[in-house]
Amino acid sequence: MADTTNNAEAQHSSPLQRGDHAQSGGQTLVGMIKDGRNARSALYTFRTSYAFSLCINDSDRPPAASLEAVLKGIPPVDAAVAEFNSMSNTEPPFRDVPSIIIAYLIRPELVPGGTEPDWMQYLSYFMRSQAVAGFGNLQDLHVLITRIVLPHAIIENRRHMEQLYTTFPDYPVQDRLRYDGWGETRRGQVNPAHIVIRPPIPIGPRPNLALSTVASIPQRAILRSFPTPDGAKFLEWLTSPQSTAEGAAIPVQMTHRSSELDGYLTESEEQIRRLNLGDLMRRTIRVLNIFWWIKENNRRFEGYRAQGWVGIGSEA
Repeated sequence: MADTTNNAEAQHSSPLQRGDHAQSGGQTLVGMIKDGRNARSALYTFRTSYAFSLCINDSDRPPAASLEAVLKGIPPVDAAVAEFNSMSNTEPPFRDVPSIIIAYLIRPELVPGGTEPDWMQYLSYFMRSQAVAGFGNLQDLHVLITRIVLPHAIIENRRHMEQLYTTFPDYPVQDRLRYDGWGETRRGQVNPAHIVIRPPIPIGPRPNLALSTVASIPQRAILRSFPTPDGAKFLEWLTSPQSTAEGAAIPVQMTHRSSELDGYLTESEEQIRRLNLGDLMRRTIRVLNIFWWIKENNRRFEGYRAQGWVGIGSEA
């Protein structure tokens, strides 16, 4: 850590300004860099770092090939969502998902003012008895979010974390922008079972589906061109030892912290397809809440990085 006792220049340009200091081991992180150029020069892409980590010999790490297959087995979000939405609506799986949900999964910046959408309003479509194969589509949407959309948001978040902790080795673990901190937020502390379901106004004489409805839909592919990613393997990757592009261990602060998120990432498709409509609605709203929260954190990470990490200490 830089000595800032008599260094006015460092004090002036520190990303952790006065009144916004983070604590680590009883020491205040102030004046760690003189300008954003040093921070930017220390950055490297997360995927390059990960690819190199596969070559590092570590007896505690699962077989490298299986970890490499994890990232190879998760298709890009844009391609996956586009294919998901393009599947036939006249034959199985009778794809019928509100286009606005699809749009927000791949372009969250489209939301006016950046305010999180009212997911209940859009998901209530699946409660209408006239929705084409609505229950199966809601199940497929939940799998798409937890197996593809959320993992990509997490990978992006960890890339930002690696850049931050590599630039500031003493930056504390507790950071409000990290993906595994959802449980520390006010909303994250609310039991998802308490999410209120608002049924839509019935259209015509046909009533809405009861929240206790259960549909016996077998496991099925949610995409034509890609197998459904294995959530357990993704979590295994998150919790496995990794290395930087230079061969050093990744910052210890990046160690994955178990949370509610783990359960959504690894819940088996069989379990998802056994849920009744009410529980599936609540879980889907919850994972959309988490997705939106992580995407917003990633946006804020990008903003701090663009200004040389000035002010990042306010998130610690």
